[in-house]
Amino acid sequence: MTGYAAPTAAPGPARALWSLREDTWIESDTDGSLLHTRWGDVRIAGEDPAAHELLRRMALGPVALENLVPAAGGEDGRLGRARLMLLLERLRSVVVRSLALQDAEQPLLSAVPVSAAARFAPVRLPADRPLRLSRFASVRPGPDGLVLESPLSLYRLVFHRPEAMWVVSALGRPGTLAAVAAAVPLAPEVVREVVGHLAATGMAVVGEQVGDTPHFDEDADAVLATWSGRELLQHTRSRLGRHDDDFGATYSHVGRLAPEPALKPLPDGKRVPLERAAAAPADPPLGEVLAARRSVRQHGERPIGLAELGAFLDRVAAVRSVSAPTGADPTYYQTSRRPYPSGGAAYELEFYLTVSRCEGLADGVWYYDPAGHQLVLVDAPADDAEELLLGAQLAAGMDRPPQVLVTLTSRFQRLSWKYSAMWYALTLKHVGVVQQTMYLVATALGLAPCALGAGDIEVSARAFGLDWRRESSVGEFALGSLPAGARADRTPAGR
Repeated sequence: MTGYAAPTAAPGPARALWSLREDTWIESDTDGSLLHTRWGDVRIAGEDPAAHELLRRMALGPVALENLVPAAGGEDGRLGRARLMLLLERLRSVVVRSLALQDAEQPLLSAVPVSAAARFAPVRLPADRPLRLSRFASVRPGPDGLVLESPLSLYRLVFHRPEAMWVVSALGRPGTLAAVAAAVPLAPEVVREVVGHLAATGMAVVGEQVGDTPHFDEDADAVLATWSGRELLQHTRSRLGRHDDDFGATYSHVGRLAPEPALKPLPDGKRVPLERAAAAPADPPLGEVLAARRSVRQHGERPIGLAELGAFLDRVAAVRSVSAPTGADPTYYQTSRRPYPSGGAAYELEFYLTVSRCEGLADGVWYYDPAGHQLVLVDAPADDAEELLLGAQLAAGMDRPPQVLVTLTSRFQRLSWKYSAMWYALTLKHVGVVQQTMYLVATALGLAPCALGAGDIEVSARAFGLDWRRESSVGEFALGSLPAGARADRTPAGR
């Protein structure tokens, strides 16, 4: 079903329709029916013709149960209906509940289960209690109409006609069922059914009126208090269990987009070769480095040296090898090997250095070439470089700008070409891996390290000459020389 039908004024009551998820299909054999579902196969044994016919019709699209459930009276009729309802309850994770107007072929909305644990839970709607859209619910366009989803729900609601969205809009602020019905040109019975579907799937919530103020449980829930809808949705969509999106290494863009190369083209600026890290037998043991690791928020009077910077970058990020093409595999993409681990050996992170004080290196913005182990000058506006350093100073709580600000950017399509749903969370995990690597290397080299909690997407994109939609800053790290007699910052924020 695509597109919206023309809206009708004050249409009549609604009717309930039932169907199976579109990715569910049925095989019949001598033992009954076998349902192939997203969550696994389900055997429906026995020779109940009504059950098999019900499933066959539901697999074709939304149907009204009264047209299929035996209408015979007496004990046999009641038992037949009970068996079919028990069957639908057993299959609830693949049963789509739709709502349609009596005079319309196209449903108003469909509640699609997105998890094997989904359970449509009808909610009583008292006339005098306030109703509201859940603060975690959000609307987006989908292939069959607007989609309402929530990280707290194991359903998504697909709106096939605009009338249902009228009700959603009216629930944007608290109001009783009567107030919602008065706000839209729909029969009160239709409004009740639409709100009932919203509440049964967790998209709408029922509250209590205390004096002049409506109260809702989700607002008073201490567990939910620190979550925003966007953050909770990002969390649930980057893991399995609470959605049915494509997930993992799906290679969904093969044949449409070429994979990004392992190494990005270098800027055209001046190049400064860097020294490699010496194989120093006097390096402290790993256990000592781990114990000594701290965030240091002040830098020494002596600027960090170019040789120290080279050793740091060599141990943190230098390319050790790059893969060669292998045959005509359409899922092949170039990989590399570097000191830190990276999912799929993608190594999508790039290193930009904004320098305020480094002995042997001019101030400005530099790109680190991990294959050539060199710095390349970026033609960055001076105001943007200064703003990056000032932002880092404020984020770290330093009394002056860091000697070197390392900004990590992500070439997003290095991951999104291969992975679905999880790829952005994966790049943030890589940032954490790199930041810990930088901490340990800086500690071993006797430098002052400090990871930062945030950075400015717009300023960094201007400074580095990037299209932020394609490559954007995702992490920052301050680096410099240790101040004389420095003690590591042992405050909770500095750990």
